[in-house]
Amino acid sequence: MFRKFNKQDHLFLAIVAVVQFIFFLFAFHFKRIYWGDSGEYIQEAVNIKDHFFFYCGNTVLPIREEYMTMRPPLYPLFLCFIYLFVINNWLVLAIQNIISLVSIMLLRDTIIQLGFNRKYDWLLLLLIIMYPAQFIFSNVVYADILLQFFTILYFRNFVLLALYKKWKYALWMSVALICGAMVKPVLYPFTLVHILALLIIAYTQKAKFIRAFGIALLPTFVFLLYCCWNNERTGKFHFSSMEAINSDYNCFEYNKYQLGAIEANKLYDSQCNYIASLSPYKARYDTSIKIAKQFISERFGGYFVFHLVHAARSVIEPGKNEIDLFTGSFSLINPDLEKTVNNGFYATIRLKGLAGLGAYMRANNSMPLVILIILFNCARLLGFIFFVLNRKILLAARLFVFVLIAYFAMAVGPVACTHYFLPASLIMIGSAVAGFQQIWEKRKNTMKITM
Repeated sequence: MFRKFNKQDHLFLAIVAVVQFIFFLFAFHFKRIYWGDSGEYIQEAVNIKDHFFFYCGNTVLPIREEYMTMRPPLYPLFLCFIYLFVINNWLVLAIQNIISLVSIMLLRDTIIQLGFNRKYDWLLLLLIIMYPAQFIFSNVVYADILLQFFTILYFRNFVLLALYKKWKYALWMSVALICGAMVKPVLYPFTLVHILALLIIAYTQKAKFIRAFGIALLPTFVFLLYCCWNNERTGKFHFSSMEAINSDYNCFEYNKYQLGAIEANKLYDSQCNYIASLSPYKARYDTSIKIAKQFISERFGGYFVFHLVHAARSVIEPGKNEIDLFTGSFSLINPDLEKTVNNGFYATIRLKGLAGLGAYMRANNSMPLVILIILFNCARLLGFIFFVLNRKILLAARLFVFVLIAYFAMAVGPVACTHYFLPASLIMIGSAVAGFQQIWEKRKNTMKITM
């Protein structure tokens, strides 16, 4: 359900389009469009195009089962579709900018359905523009902008289902969830929340249970089929090899906090080498999960607090590394790791305390911008809290947004990379603006009454 555009809608669209285009020009200038995961996505797209082989590794080297399921197929298929016509990643970025623009407009139209007043477009624009990760990842060969689109599509159809009680929207929710998980595996465990949410809505709306249950279980059915396919290819029933990899990496991040980066890297490399020596793949996967579970269970209290703190950090994380990577101020390839490993912001605080901040800020030219982004992210968090607590806003929408944001924050965990939270960032921005709107309009009404 879309509303007819008016002049204000066209103005909003034009401003966002100009910002997207400016960042595209930045990308063309800095030419930092390939980051750590880009090569694997491109490699899988080429393998699909040339051999119809869903594999993100180099086929010249010995085949490793990990690379068969590391990257779910939808983003490589997106790249492959473009490569069928022309192998040009600038075209990929141009299309990603359009997808980002569509996501922003979908988000805006969705919060309008919830009562957003267009006169607060200035605040919505300000919060979006002051979250540069939105535009940076539109201009990097990464899957996150596509995942964000399906996340917003999922949220939008949830709102329409809650408002208009038409179960075609629930079906679109299931489709969006399937597509999102097939872009990145982070959405795959959200299936449990999806089933529970649709069954609760079915109960409150007195919908037909069989229909609601069938729609709710559709993603589960598709994911089981995908896991069966992965089992046939690798000998292990699983969704993605990233599940095992990320489990161990979270433990590495905890060790880095406790022992320092150099010692943590040594332990992590030793563990990775041991796991890589195991055969078959099922043994490698199961051993990774087992080691991570044992590590966390032995220090559950400390790790839980650590995970929670970094999950909370993710909602205000400014993405300094991403800004520096995009502009070429920082490189993922670091031959002097032992010399520079403690040069980061959090390492500086841990080792030198607040006294080290002055030298850190002088050595990092992006810090004034980063501080500004943090301030806006804190404002976004405040508006989000207003949204969640405001009883005038649809309860189902408030609960759903809170669960979705909390889910992504916990999924980000110790890594706290900005692009991991990016899929939910626009939803948080939209809810924050709606929260501020309710507070300001309430104050205006109170002032009118007192006058």
